[in-house]
Amino acid sequence: MNLVLSPSNCLQSQGINNLQDVWDVGEGECNVLLESRFEKLYEKIDLTLLNRLLRLIVDHNIADYMTAKNNVVINYKDMNHTNSYGIIRGLQFASFVTQYYGLVLDLLVLGLHRASEMAGPPQMPNEFLTFQDTQTETSHPIRLFCRYVDRIHLFFRFSADDAKDLIQRYLTEHPDPNNENIVGYNNKKCWPRDARMRLMKHDKNKSKTTYLLYHCQHCRQLHHLPNLRIGGGAGFLYGVSPPDNPQVKEIRCIVMPPQWGTHQTINLPNLLPNHQYLKDMEPLGWIHTQPNELPQLSPQDISTHSKIMMDNPVWDGEKTIVITCSFTPGSCSLTAYKLTPSGFEWGSKNTDKGNNPKGYLPSHYER
Repeated sequence: MNLVLSPSNCLQSQGINNLQDVWDVGEGECNVLLESRFEKLYEKIDLTLLNRLLRLIVDHNIADYMTAKNNVVINYKDMNHTNSYGIIRGLQFASFVTQYYGLVLDLLVLGLHRASEMAGPPQMPNEFLTFQDTQTETSHPIRLFCRYVDRIHLFFRFSADDAKDLIQRYLTEHPDPNNENIVGYNNKKCWPRDARMRLMKHDKNKSKTTYLLYHCQHCRQLHHLPNLRIGGGAGFLYGVSPPDNPQVKEIRCIVMPPQWGTHQTINLPNLLPNHQYLKDMEPLGWIHTQPNELPQLSPQDISTHSKIMMDNPVWDGEKTIVITCSFTPGSCSLTAYKLTPSGFEWGSKNTDKGNNPKGYLPSHYER
């Protein structure tokens, strides 16, 4: 049987093979090749966000025209459709918009610093799947990246300590004492049975940890951003205070960590992000979306805020707040809450996740 590989597959295989000591795992290193895709890339493009991005590279009038052409009512016979977000395929500039929006997603996945290292200087850009030097190549776990339309391939290389730390963080949030995660693992069926990946416990946990970091932390927030009124989203608030008025807080950054939940509830990790970009900022609390405006702070929010304060002493109860972003027809409303001492005490002990837990009182927060 003759096996024919496409040029892109040959380049990817050659790029992986040319990495520095890629097959050397004598000290417990791990290699992870992640294959995924941007779900509904075309349908989930936010036209408002797209307009702001286009204004960075084209004239404002052209940017308004390109987004307005997609924000229209389409009629066919007795049917009509209002295209409020997502691009209409077939427009002359649709391919350009998709490529540009895909570039933004690439930067979100890689981060600006790593993307610059992989691209190289503008005067002498790197060739595909190559770096300027070995030091630049080995300075980050992401070693290679490739995207074809909406399908991406990421190649990671973790040291033994990094792999152990990531797996431990994953198992802390998703305990698996009976090794049940191995059931239904998405293994390739196109290869012969003796050539398929062995479902070893360490490999299975490592791959799921890598996928969770990519899927939750990087991509879903952008290409699912227009759909936040259906699914919830949350982020930690960071900001600064003017030197002459410490009572005023200016929000500079919203960090969206790995999270899970439904349109009614959201779950956040208790560990705060640790990044050099945040070292000069102070934590201000967190913000989350909800489908409807509520007259009070939900007991789930009180419990979440209290548990984060317990695990992170840098969160001051007098300076950190909870902001709810409620979607209403045609707009959204923001409401800020601060926990009272009684609310912190109750929330840190509450384990009931129902809508009306025992002991919940309106005096647990201030609006």
